[in-house]
Amino acid sequence: GLGEMEIYNDHNQARSLLKQSLSIRENLLTRNHHLVSRLLHDLASCHDIDGDHESSLKLHIEAIHIRESTLGIHHPQLAVSFESLGTTLKLMDDYSHAELAFKKALFLNLKIHGKVYQSTCSCFQWIYLCLQDQHKFLEAKSYKRIYLSISNQLEQRNITVENRIVD
Repeated sequence: GLGEMEIYNDHNQARSLLKQSLSIRENLLTRNHHLVSRLLHDLASCHDIDGDHESSLKLHIEAIHIRESTLGIHHPQLAVSFESLGTTLKLMDDYSHAELAFKKALFLNLKIHGKVYQSTCSCFQWIYLCLQDQHKFLEAKSYKRIYLSISNQLEQRNITVENRIVD
């Protein structure tokens, strides 16, 4: 995530530091290393904040390729990467591809964490929103129902779900 960047009030400074860190890690490790993929992921988030979604998209895709090859296809960080990719695609109004990215993240989260888990719940929510944006209201309704059910279960366990939809 953006943990390293939250230390700084100026995300331009954070982006600059991420680029420096990326250069150092590439020199020490190689471009195809899972620690490099973390920096690519964080740098992509900076680009999204700036509204440069094309650059973000390229970095997310590269991070996914690195994570698939170095961490395996069932790693939690890969689920995070697909969810972030979906977010970028949704910001670009590419709802059908965003939906696919969120469904990949959902598949991994279900496999890794199970149904009643915050990241899994978040994926159901994102898919619901993408389907709504595509006017696929019947399919969206089922994802919303599941999302709300998981959200309620998480709340009973005192786990807060970010950006809960109530309509």
